[in-house]
Amino acid sequence: MPTNSPLPSTKPSFSDQLHEIWRTRPMRLPDQGPFAGVAAGIGHRYGVDPILVRVAFVVSTIFGGAGVVLYLFAWLTFTKANDGNSAAEALFGKGHSSQSQTTTIVLIVALAIAVSTMGPLGIGMGGSGLISLVLMLGGWWLLHQRQPLPPPAPAMATGPIGYSTPTQSVREDTTVTDSQPEPFGPSPTPPDWDPLGAAPFAWDLPEPGPAAPPPAPRRPKSRLTTVVIGLAIIAAAATAAVGAMGAGWVTAPRVGAAALAVIGFGLIAGAFARRGHGLLVLVWPLIGFCVLASAVGPISVDGGRQWRPANVAELRPTYSIEGGGAVLDLRSIQLTKDTTVGLHARAAGVEVRVPSGMNVRTHCDLDFGGCPPEGLDGGTDGTNGPVLTLNIDGGFAGVEIKRG
Repeated sequence: MPTNSPLPSTKPSFSDQLHEIWRTRPMRLPDQGPFAGVAAGIGHRYGVDPILVRVAFVVSTIFGGAGVVLYLFAWLTFTKANDGNSAAEALFGKGHSSQSQTTTIVLIVALAIAVSTMGPLGIGMGGSGLISLVLMLGGWWLLHQRQPLPPPAPAMATGPIGYSTPTQSVREDTTVTDSQPEPFGPSPTPPDWDPLGAAPFAWDLPEPGPAAPPPAPRRPKSRLTTVVIGLAIIAAAATAAVGAMGAGWVTAPRVGAAALAVIGFGLIAGAFARRGHGLLVLVWPLIGFCVLASAVGPISVDGGRQWRPANVAELRPTYSIEGGGAVLDLRSIQLTKDTTVGLHARAAGVEVRVPSGMNVRTHCDLDFGGCPPEGLDGGTDGTNGPVLTLNIDGGFAGVEIKRG
């Protein structure tokens, strides 16, 4: 008896699907985007709004830095419209690309830096860089499952637009018949708009067409971009203020990330309202700042951020810092008489450490920030004995006194 053998499976394997995703990957459309046209190409390939694609890149950049890595990788490996090959293929002699080899090499170096700063080494925390990378690649997979076949290539202009010359006739009917009047003869039937035939120069003109429709009213200008930029500045300033008060977790990349987070939410809101495209101008400079600040690490604005005088003779009359954080350690000082010390701080956080029993009197004159309570504080043994007077002044700063 004949046996029924199972039909061979026609479902492609996982490796075949990956090969198909890469073979039908998007092309770059620089003319439709602010930079390399990666988001515009992805939007055209999979039928989604490019703004949503840009928002995804921004959000994945904030949470781990994967957005920068993927964007630079796509810039190098996606073929530009009307080019034969991608920039990376052209660099290794596999075809031709309109992008210069110098630009390609710079992009490769930037990609290496972005990979080295992604995740725990960059602006992300923990494994957020890997998580955002997996989510972005998973989103690419889902988009391909939704639309596996690429759409037709976008229409591109292939030549100059033709214009008619002044010698070309604009009248369609030039045949003269016996029933037509002579050029200067009376019109047999006056047009409707001139029943008396009072306009000889218009006797042989056609009837006037319908009036042109009024232009569509212009959409009112949105204030979304201005509002989001203002909120981003406030978020960055508030984060910097927390750092100036002494919070050690506040770093320069996280100040930039706070502004980026606000802009990211603004782009999401603008994607639904079709507004806020101007925010994209700020995204990449902020991303570049965060990446560079993460790679360089904390920068000491003032060389003397640690002051530890061993005795009264080494005590300066004034200590100044123009940015960052500083510690003034006076726990080795034994006062024999009343002493005054000036402390000038601008855009900084200063911690003053004194012995538990030192009498300290503070006078504070900061433009904005936090100061210890003014007046005399005797510590643990009362107010008898010499007094250290701290005259604090400056701009945007925070000063704190700690005993012991």
